[in-house]
Amino acid sequence: MPSGTAARCSVTRQVEKPASPVIVLTSTAALALPLPTMFLSLAPAGIAEMALTGKVLGLDAAVITGFHMVRILLVTLGAAYACRLFERLVMRWT
Repeated sequence: MPSGTAARCSVTRQVEKPASPVIVLTSTAALALPLPTMFLSLAPAGIAEMALTGKVLGLDAAVITGFHMVRILLVTLGAAYACRLFERLVMRWT
């Protein structure tokens, strides 16, 4: 393993963009859930903050929490794979 590769992989962090309106609207139509619930479900923030915001607004906090748990699980499981893929791509180009 080259010396810089381990350093690049150890700096893996979760980077997300704000919830795209297209994704929110598509999910709302496909799942028949209220727009505010889907917006909070797909917003890049903490589980507790979004669940509490949803509860205060009278939305389904369980759905919001479930979406956030799936998001965190996918990011966690996908980070190692993405790091290995990035390593291979860097090795090809150097």
